[in-house]
Amino acid sequence: MHSPWSATPADTLSAAGTQALAQPHTRLIQALLYAGALVFALVWWVESQAGVLTPWDFWLLPVMGCGVFASALLLHWRPASQPWVMLGNVACLNLYLVATLHASLHFGTGALQWFQFSTVLYWVPLGYGLAFVCLGTRAALGVSAITFSALFGPLTWVAMAGRAPPWASSFGAFLAVIAMAHGMYVLLLLAVVRLRAGQARAEESARLLHLVATTDTLTGLPNRRALNAALQSGIASARQSGQPLAVALIDIDHFKAINDTHGHAAGDDVLRQIGQVMQAELRRTDGVGRWGGEEFLLCLPGTSISAAADLAERLRLAVQLHEFPHGQPVTVSIGLAQLLGEDDLEQLLQRTDRALYRAKAQGRNRTEIQTIGVA
Repeated sequence: MHSPWSATPADTLSAAGTQALAQPHTRLIQALLYAGALVFALVWWVESQAGVLTPWDFWLLPVMGCGVFASALLLHWRPASQPWVMLGNVACLNLYLVATLHASLHFGTGALQWFQFSTVLYWVPLGYGLAFVCLGTRAALGVSAITFSALFGPLTWVAMAGRAPPWASSFGAFLAVIAMAHGMYVLLLLAVVRLRAGQARAEESARLLHLVATTDTLTGLPNRRALNAALQSGIASARQSGQPLAVALIDIDHFKAINDTHGHAAGDDVLRQIGQVMQAELRRTDGVGRWGGEEFLLCLPGTSISAAADLAERLRLAVQLHEFPHGQPVTVSIGLAQLLGEDDLEQLLQRTDRALYRAKAQGRNRTEIQTIGVA
C-alpha cells in the first residue's frame, strides 16, 4: 500500500496505470525449472525400474532434464534472459511431448505402446499450462493450438485410415473424448488468465484512485485527506504507546507576493522545492504533506517538543538558505504543538494553528511553540 508519507511525482500518477502485467518472478520460474528437472529424472527412474522405458526416452529424458536444469542456472546468472529461457522451455517440452507420442504409436509395441501413448496424453496439458504461465496470452494460445493440431491431426488420420493399434478397439471415440478434454484444458487456462488479468487491472485501478485521492498533484506529497488519516492514526498510536507526538504547521511567508511578482509558475516551483527541502531533512518516521495553499503540515511521532523545535528550526534555515529559480530568498513561519492529555485532532491542530499565527504576527521567518491548551 502507498505510504501516507511517500512522495509521488505528479507525472507518475498517469504513467503508473499503463504498466502491463509483470513477467512471472524470476525466482518462481527458477523453482519451476528445478522441479521440472527433478520430474524428468524421476520419470526416467520409475519407467526404467518398471521396464517400460522406451529406447528414445532412455536418452531424451536425461537430455530434457539437463536442459531444464541448465535453464534454471542460466536464469540465476542472467535474469535478463528470462523471456528466451521461458520460450525455449515451452517449445522444447511441447515438441518433446508431440514427438514421443507419435514415436510410441508408430514404433512401440504391445503393452509398452499403450503405456507410452496414454501417459504422454496425460502430460500434454502440462505443456499447455506451461505456455500460459510463461508466455503472453496470444503466444500461449498459439503454442497450444500448434501442439493440439500436431497431436490430433495425425491421430485423426490414423483413425480414419484404419491404422489404429490393436489395443484401441474404439480409437476414434477415444480420440474424440481426449481432444475435447484437451480443448477444455486450454479454454480453462485462458479463462483463468483473463480473470487474473481483470483482477490485476481492478486492483491497479483501485490503487491509482487511492493514490490520486490522497496525493497533492503539484508537489507529490500527501494531501489534506491523507494527512488527516495519518494524524488520526498517529494520535491513536501515541496514546497506546505513551510516546510523544509533535505536529507543526509551516506557512510560506509572503507567498502571494511571489505569485504577483514572479508569476504562478514560480510560485508552483517554490511549493515543490520547499516540499523537497523538507523531505531531505526529515527522518524516515517523520512525515510532511501539503495542508492547503501555501501551508504544509509536519507530523513527528515519538518526538519531544524540544527535539521537534530543533528540527523545525533546521527546516526553517534550510528553506531560507535554499536557492530558488526565481532568484529571491524564501522564508517560512512555523507553528509547533505537542499532543496533550486527551487531545483530539481538532484540539491539537488548534494549538498548532495558534502557534503559527503568533509566528507570523511576530515578524515571520520564525518558529513558535504552543505548549498550553486553547479554550
